[in-house]
Amino acid sequence: MQQLALWTFRGDILHPNNISAIVVIDDGQYLAIAGDEGASVQILRRRAPGDYDVDGIIDLKDQLEDKKSEIDIEGLAFSDFRLYVLGSHSKKREKLNPKRTQKHNRDRLKQRDKQPDRQGLFEIKYLGRGKFSDKVKPCDLLPTLKENDLLAPFLAIPSKENGIDLEGLAAEGDDLLVGFRGPVLREGLVPILKLDFDKPEKADVLLVDLGGRGIRDLVRTNSDYLILAGPMRDEPLSYRIYQWNGKDAIPGRDCDQANLPRNLGEVPLPHFGAKPEGLGLVEETEAYFDVVLVCDSSSNGSPTVLRIAKPILVSP
Repeated sequence: MQQLALWTFRGDILHPNNISAIVVIDDGQYLAIAGDEGASVQILRRRAPGDYDVDGIIDLKDQLEDKKSEIDIEGLAFSDFRLYVLGSHSKKREKLNPKRTQKHNRDRLKQRDKQPDRQGLFEIKYLGRGKFSDKVKPCDLLPTLKENDLLAPFLAIPSKENGIDLEGLAAEGDDLLVGFRGPVLREGLVPILKLDFDKPEKADVLLVDLGGRGIRDLVRTNSDYLILAGPMRDEPLSYRIYQWNGKDAIPGRDCDQANLPRNLGEVPLPHFGAKPEGLGLVEETEAYFDVVLVCDSSSNGSPTVLRIAKPILVSP
């Protein structure tokens, strides 16, 4: 995996140290980026190769129950003149305070913030030239999650304790793939929800093994998907990019080996402490993928273009 270039984002970048999602629009003429704080998606316009300025904003505050809350945007995808925005759907537990009493901290452990405004998935029509419709179309994933026997038990668990945490999003036509950072199940299996935005009740749950890692982002390529994978919490695991054909990869004697994600390599971090969160496809050729990576805990996301060689497939 080769680092090609560092991009520059100019203008008033919201929550510049918390960029969590990116998607490339119009062959790189525009980008959409978002942070895991607030309730906005910013549109950036290319002024020169690798040089982008803030050009607009999509404000999703009207989708909030609490206008001071946040959506915790973790995924962006674009397909057929539609932008999709994904909230984490996660819950959290209050942190302990060592300066307070044991009783106080025990009571804090009992508190779980349901974070209802994080439970969002939205579709916004693209009008061209970096402009988007004012109308926002919501999709409710909660009934689907609650009715699924595999996923439902994790809805009540805070994300940092292996509960539900949605971070990856890819789109192809009407189909969406939603990747889970958590839970990570036994055998290292991670769920991916495949659904039609307008028919979420018919979603399928696919499973992939990423070596104990959770999904940080998903990207559609010409014929496959790229998965950005990393630690579910803060485990000493590297960040990797996998290539995957989009089909169920749960182990079994009838599992097609072609369905197993293929490790394309370790992700080089721009600096110590950077947490890769978002991946956008810049260019694809017969020999390689060029992707742009953005990181949480990094100034303006440290947007970095990486070249990933495609694996050479050997005929049996």
